[in-house]
Amino acid sequence: MLEWINANQGIIELVGLCLIIPFAIVSDKILSARKQFVYRKELKRMLVKELWLNLNYVSQIEASCEKNFRDNQNLHLPHFAPRIEILEKHFELEFMESLSPNEKDGLVEVYAQLGSLLREFLYWKSLLLTSDLASDKTMYGAVSSTLLSHIDPLMRNMLELWVTLVKELGMESPFPQIKELTKLISEEISKGKWIRASYKASFFRKNEFESLDKFDVLLCWIDDWADCPKTVIEIRNLVAIHGSWKT
Repeated sequence: MLEWINANQGIIELVGLCLIIPFAIVSDKILSARKQFVYRKELKRMLVKELWLNLNYVSQIEASCEKNFRDNQNLHLPHFAPRIEILEKHFELEFMESLSPNEKDGLVEVYAQLGSLLREFLYWKSLLLTSDLASDKTMYGAVSSTLLSHIDPLMRNMLELWVTLVKELGMESPFPQIKELTKLISEEISKGKWIRASYKASFFRKNEFESLDKFDVLLCWIDDWADCPKTVIEIRNLVAIHGSWKT
């Protein structure tokens, strides 16, 4: 037996390589798939929280802008700027590749829009703090118009991405507001309802390219369409971070 092994050592090594190489390839694929799964979960959990925070922060910017139009005595400034620091740390290829194409496209768009809004917000805030701009409503309106133009598309894109993630992972969130919204969404889905998200309900009244026939329930931050033919669920109070931020 030993003589046969010695005589056929080359064949034995070749057979060993034929067994080891496929096993190593399969093992590497399993590890890579597991790594992608972990990245995907981690990234999505982070996004559920970060988008929720930004939905609140960005909507408060618009609320403060509107208060300054109405109030001639006081200056209203948001407590929080758009938050991109955590998103920035996760904006790497390994993490991004773990998302689906639609999720990846949505996140890229939201990240770019948040960055643009942050720059405009800091400029707007510095003008208000270093001048008497708020008392001149005409000038204030002109300066604020650019800032406000960033908010509607950003809020709409964030909500669409966030609601998709909440449906999948909302019940794992430590925040009761998110869990409550997840339950509400699940109830509508269990009734066979199709849900569409938007910042303001009126987006579908004004946009001729968006058909109301494609969904049953409109999940929006602000319900500003009194006679909407669809079921409208306004969520700004439901998912507000602070009680004082409710309307």
